[in-house]
This record gives sequence, structure tokens and C-alpha cells, in this order.
Amino acid sequence: SDDDRVEKSNLHRQILFGDEDVGRPKLDAFAAALARRFPGVDVELHRGRALPATAMELVAGAAVVIDATDNFATRFLLADACALARVPVVHAAAVRWSATVMAVAARGAPCYRCLFEDVPSEGGPDCATAGVAGPVCGVAGALAADRALRILAGDASVFGAIVTFDGLRDALRSVPVRARPGCALCG
Repeated sequence: SDDDRVEKSNLHRQILFGDEDVGRPKLDAFAAALARRFPGVDVELHRGRALPATAMELVAGAAVVIDATDNFATRFLLADACALARVPVVHAAAVRWSATVMAVAARGAPCYRCLFEDVPSEGGPDCATAGVAGPVCGVAGALAADRALRILAGDASVFGAIVTFDGLRDALRSVPVRARPGCALCG
């Protein structure tokens, strides 16, 4: 789901897009790129953003959701919608030289709100203000895809940890996350 257009500043981190896509709606450029690379794949496009009025409809019936959004408000919205719909979700984020990925089970504890109770009041750093190294986005995407595929294969070992990648040190680590007592979402 997206309603953005491809911008030149996207190209270093959103590798399905090229110079010829600048100005095009991202969904159209995405669908065309996938059709060129994987002609047998069916793509279902959802124009618009994940909003409180549409989030449940977007996640309903999904086998797994990959959250690669760029703001905390939408991350929390997807975390909540997936918990209510009992759909597993993989949260992936990248900023500067760091990436984080966390998979949450369909009936999941620990969840995203176990780490962050609510949307930070100051909003936190994002790609637009803090920047991001393009390859770090690729690592975040690969880790998220790995977790999603493992979830689809029935591998529950991906739950209960947050995976971090430090691009400056080329270090990958997995840190266990425990359910927070009294968590508003999964507690």
C-alpha cells in the first residue's frame, strides 16, 4: 500500500526503481519492475496509505505482513491491526547505518509495543532527517524477507527477538525480547 511517487532521493535505497521511474507512482513502478523480473507473480496493489480506517482491511486475510513503513505512527497502527486480525507481522526499519527487524507472531507476545509502549512524542529519527545508507536498507529487506519466508514455512524460531545490523561494524546480532507485563497490546 502506497500513494507516493518515485523521487530521485529514493533510488539509492529502493532498488526496484530507476531514473526512468522518477515522478511515477511508486505502486505502478513497483508492479512494472516485478512483472519484468518475475512474470509469473501476481501483484495486488492497494493505493493509499495505511490509516486507522483502512488498516484492518489491508491486513485481513494476509498470511504475513511486512512492515517497511517510515514512521512510528504507521508502525504502531500495523502492529495493532495485525494483533487484532491475528496476522504475523515483520517490522523492518533502517536509519543511518543501522537496521532492525522484529517478527511478531499472530497471537504474539512479545510484540512491537513491548519494545515501544507508544509513538515517541518527538517522532524519532527517520530517513528524511537522519539519512540512511542504501545498502543498510537492503540488509533490512533481506532480513525481513527471511523472517517472512520462515514464518510461511512454519518456523516459530523467528519470534521473540529483535535482529540488529550495524553497517559501520558489519555486525549482525539477535537480542531476545521479552513480553512486557501490562503491555496494552499483548499483555
